[in-house]
Amino acid sequence: MSNELDIIREAKKQTYKFLLRKGRKAMAMYYLMWSIYSLSLTVAIPLLYSLIPQFYVLLLIVVLMSIPNYYTAKIFYVLIRSYLLLYKNSITSEIKFRKTYVRSYVIRSVSTYLFIFLSYFFKPLLFLFIMASVPLFIIVERNLYKFLFTNEFRITEGKFYDKIAIYTLNLIPITFSSLYLYYIFENTLFYFASVTIDYIFGILWLIFFALSMSDLVEANKDD
Repeated sequence: MSNELDIIREAKKQTYKFLLRKGRKAMAMYYLMWSIYSLSLTVAIPLLYSLIPQFYVLLLIVVLMSIPNYYTAKIFYVLIRSYLLLYKNSITSEIKFRKTYVRSYVIRSVSTYLFIFLSYFFKPLLFLFIMASVPLFIIVERNLYKFLFTNEFRITEGKFYDKIAIYTLNLIPITFSSLYLYYIFENTLFYFASVTIDYIFGILWLIFFALSMSDLVEANKDD
């Protein structure tokens, strides 16, 4: 009986090591997707505004946002579900998690897209959207920190650059605020501030992607 328990514990240990590597790969893709999104829009939006009506630019932004948003939700769902099945060993827990996770994703995504579109027609809503984004990103930062550094079972082993990445999420509400101030005062300094912040965010997250992939290669070599 003791040998069987040892075998089970060792199997779980090896599975957990595999999940840690899988989690690091997921974090790498997470950094890459949002880096490409941020840098692409920063480069493309000024050109698009000169070619097509503002509403269609906004529509394109939302469509493009839905891609990394969906895959972000998917990769974290797959990882967390794997841990539940490994350690909880409960189909009921997995089903409950899936329902909660999907509901949260749908509500969050639909609310964000609606706010963006409605703010185009009702400008005061843009200010409310910016205010609402602050607690939203605080929640995202808290959850990421828990999954990387404080939970008993983490999605991957948290690194120093993961902490920096979490802190840089605060740049996004600042970018929104700069764009809002540009809209109110029509001062190009606010516009260039938002563009600069977007570039900083995109380049940093591209670096975090590279560091994640480097750590993943090293982990595979060790095995």
